[in-house]
Amino acid sequence: MAVGAEGIDTIDELFRVAHDVARVQMRVECEGARINLLSNSDDLVQLRQFLRPFYDLRPGAFTRPDVTLVSHLIEVHQRRPVTDMLAYVSPSVEVRRLGDVTIHRRPETGQQVVSDVPRRRVLLRSRHPTESALALRVLVRDQFLRPFERRNGNVAFHAAAAGSGGHGVAFFGSRHAGKTTSLLELMSTGEWSFVSADRVRLRLSGDGVWMAGVPSRCNVHRAAIERLPWLSAIARRRTFEFHRDDKALADFNDLSVATGTIPTASAELKLCIFPTINPDRRALEVTPVRTADEAASMLASQVTDRSQSYKDLSWLGHVDEEPIPLEDRLGPLLECILRRVPVIRLVAGFDDYVAALRTGRLDLHSLIRTLGHPSGRSDERG
Repeated sequence: MAVGAEGIDTIDELFRVAHDVARVQMRVECEGARINLLSNSDDLVQLRQFLRPFYDLRPGAFTRPDVTLVSHLIEVHQRRPVTDMLAYVSPSVEVRRLGDVTIHRRPETGQQVVSDVPRRRVLLRSRHPTESALALRVLVRDQFLRPFERRNGNVAFHAAAAGSGGHGVAFFGSRHAGKTTSLLELMSTGEWSFVSADRVRLRLSGDGVWMAGVPSRCNVHRAAIERLPWLSAIARRRTFEFHRDDKALADFNDLSVATGTIPTASAELKLCIFPTINPDRRALEVTPVRTADEAASMLASQVTDRSQSYKDLSWLGHVDEEPIPLEDRLGPLLECILRRVPVIRLVAGFDDYVAALRTGRLDLHSLIRTLGHPSGRSDERG
């Protein structure tokens, strides 16, 4: 599947052949940017399902797209596909340049991604149907939609989020803090819907802050699956593959069906929670963050634009960087959150946390009403 030294003519031929084979065209728009997609019907159907309800993938093509992505399945190999998503989000193992064209060889799968920036086109070449579908969804989400999402004042945070009646709650924190557990338990009440599992976009909207989810599956720890009966029921119907950190990816649509909820794309941010869920701890403790300085520091530490994680890197580099610097987008956003949205710490044992949510002892709607605007928070700095 290597591109030889034949030059640009070979690149043009690769795109021409891929265009001839990938007859299905669809399009998607993000913050004013337009993307055309060409692939086989199965890949695009799966991609459309994956992007809903966050993006609307429609039939047809834009006449002047910002980028055209063509996916081509060649030399199909009958082997076990690579399903560990680390292979799809990691940087390329080899990068070659041929004039203005960059050719990436992807880890483990050996897939090839050809990026032609001047002509606004990208080609994905795969040897296995499953790998083709997985690579297409990650390529579209992380290397195209994610950079475009930074437009119009948006800032992405490492967080999980749920929505109910137009109100949104976001859970921030480091890995294993309990963000996903919090999201899943809220969904299990039947009152809160899935918004996002790992990354949330925030932007100013009128006098408040609007949060929007991004397409992603839930990375669920084995302990949560074993301790939550409704998750165990899904695990019995679906074969969960546990990868690193003893976690498995669960489709948010499956989670929504199991909890009788409907995923929602966005909501107004009403509460920021930094959970610490410890299986060995007893009792439950909710503490408002009282100083603006501390709350701003806690939130700023969760901005993914600053992250050096492999999951947040733009290894393709096909989309130009957002011209508005991060600090110019982040500053006004944090100021609005500090004025309008309570920021709290929540420390609990797993069983106590679950029991409090299910019995209504911990009612986030009531918490939002009780805390209201965080006017009591100190504005002292330093």
